[in-house]
Amino acid sequence: MEGKLFKDYLLNKNEFLAQSAITSSNGFLYFGGLYGFNYFDPIDLLNTNQTIKQPILTKLLIANRAISIQSNSSNQNSSILTKPLNEISELQLTFEQSPFSIEFISPNNKLPDQVRYRYKLNGLDSVWIDSGENNLRATYTNLDAGDYLFEVQAYDLYNPAIAKSKTLNITILP
Repeated sequence: MEGKLFKDYLLNKNEFLAQSAITSSNGFLYFGGLYGFNYFDPIDLLNTNQTIKQPILTKLLIANRAISIQSNSSNQNSSILTKPLNEISELQLTFEQSPFSIEFISPNNKLPDQVRYRYKLNGLDSVWIDSGENNLRATYTNLDAGDYLFEVQAYDLYNPAIAKSKTLNITILP
């Protein structure tokens, strides 16, 4: 790994001394702390791009109850998932299995506070729905019978062109 430059935003214990900051003649910012000093070129902050990971579908809820993975069961809600939600390509629900929610996350991002999510249910939504800063769940109620395509997208707040999507085919049975 010689010769590689790694950017790391972990600060030296994140504790600084009052009146121990300076801007150098080359524009670098220096901050003194309990265990030395930290410095950086503010221009580098503007050039920081992260790699967004594809979102993972983490949980299915029906009527606000999590659906667990089971191979066979007499309970109609329990046998919906026979493997993790993220590993299936199609989900079949009956009209009575409402409301349903899908939770999601994009793991291991370098700057997680910069990751935002939007989703839509093709066949119902015509525009993306912004999930908000702390809401990692999409909920739908009373859908008509038919085929839908759920799509969730993780994107960089400061560069929305950097995005990854995950889709799931959903069939609502009559």
